[in-house]
Amino acid sequence: MDETDAYNVTALQEYLKDDVYDLIEIDAVLYGDVISSGFASEWTYTPSDDWWPTTLTTVQFNNQTWGVPHWLCSYFAFSRTPTVTQASSIDQLTQAVNSLPQPKMRVSLESWDLIATYLVAVAETYGAEQAKIFLENEVVDEYIIAGLKRFLHTCNEYACLRDVEEDYLALFGMGKISSAFGFLESLNTILQNTNNNNNDITVSWAPYGTSKKSLIFTDVFVKSIHCIGPCATAADAFAAFMLQPSTYEYILTSQDIPNKPYRYIMPATKSAWDLPSLKNDYFYSTVRANLDVAMPLPNYGIPQHRIALKEALTNALL
Repeated sequence: MDETDAYNVTALQEYLKDDVYDLIEIDAVLYGDVISSGFASEWTYTPSDDWWPTTLTTVQFNNQTWGVPHWLCSYFAFSRTPTVTQASSIDQLTQAVNSLPQPKMRVSLESWDLIATYLVAVAETYGAEQAKIFLENEVVDEYIIAGLKRFLHTCNEYACLRDVEEDYLALFGMGKISSAFGFLESLNTILQNTNNNNNDITVSWAPYGTSKKSLIFTDVFVKSIHCIGPCATAADAFAAFMLQPSTYEYILTSQDIPNKPYRYIMPATKSAWDLPSLKNDYFYSTVRANLDVAMPLPNYGIPQHRIALKEALTNALL
């Protein structure tokens, strides 16, 4: 798949329609929009108790299962100052970051991230259903915007609303900035730049609203409508293999690249999180605590409303 098509709904629909691929893996922010085209095939792969509750909701569309969850994702805070990762609301987080010495940190809020961060803040404040309503009606909530704006103003020379050339994760790893925010897999870059001096790094779910009951993004396997018979059987077997704890462990613990940090991607199954290699890891074990209460990101409507909502949010935050 062309990397530029990863978030192109039309291209993904064409891949399924024209039988370019039997199986694709997509971000669930596109899930309902891709499935509604009618070019995907329902899975016979039975939803499992091994899946987190949030993923069981994500893979349902029109009361049918059209995907198998593979990876999870969300926003996290990384800091060498515990008050930052102990914060349980956007106001506490802002206060903690404001107390840090210069230089502070950088937050990326480009396009998709801006929409997702806003929806996380809404869900953490009002609940996941309200996030869906705000998305569908392109609501820009003054209370949420005020909290995010106060937080974004804690940035200094690292602009919060546009990209910078420096790798801010590497800078944080080297101790040149005092905190950073991003996906959990950001830890892989951070830890490769610490010179093994990482004992003081702490992590937590980023509270962009009034709680840490965060939204979860999910990557999902989706089958082409043409994938039937032996193809469907092979797809089931492939998904089962990819969701095996041993497969996850090989990937997550970087067994293919000796002497490298864990990849810190978030597996979609409980059994993977129960692996001793993850349970005994500080970062994974810290993150796991919130998975039972995490909420699903809306799986339909983001592509339709993204541009208008992004423009409205950008104008409100500047």
